[in-house]
Amino acid sequence: MNSTATNQRGFSLINGIIALAVVGVLFGAVVPQVTAIVLDNRATTETEEIARALNLARSQAVTLRKQVIVSAHDADWSQGMQIWVDHNGDKAMSEDELLYRLPALITGASLKERSERTEFSFDTRGFARTAITFDYLAEAGCNWNHEIKVKYTGRTTLKDSGCL
Repeated sequence: MNSTATNQRGFSLINGIIALAVVGVLFGAVVPQVTAIVLDNRATTETEEIARALNLARSQAVTLRKQVIVSAHDADWSQGMQIWVDHNGDKAMSEDELLYRLPALITGASLKERSERTEFSFDTRGFARTAITFDYLAEAGCNWNHEIKVKYTGRTTLKDSGCL
């Protein structure tokens, strides 16, 4: 019997190139989707964190039966906010009046208040002294922008705002 015919196993070079091309096409289609999901989750997480802080301020006003003030850190909402009670009436926050500090945005997004206020407050019934609207502007593009609104009733609402 002639043993020149041997059984070959494995892939040929062409099979390998075709497999790599298929994997490349699939990878190219999946990466943008995953990136979009990650960006959306980051924006949603940050806006929900801001809404929780505003709800905390409102509930503290009702619980403490005192006016609770929400102010931008260094007059820039993107750098964080302080929630505090002006116990001594000097209209300036001191460390013993601080209830909560929300840190700066970490995603590179910006937070703007539409009427350019740097402070607002909740009264003892939890009502906002002024309605206020924030625009969360995502660094990655307007698909992840959000609107955060505090109504006169003190209720906070969130919605996607898209491009402004």
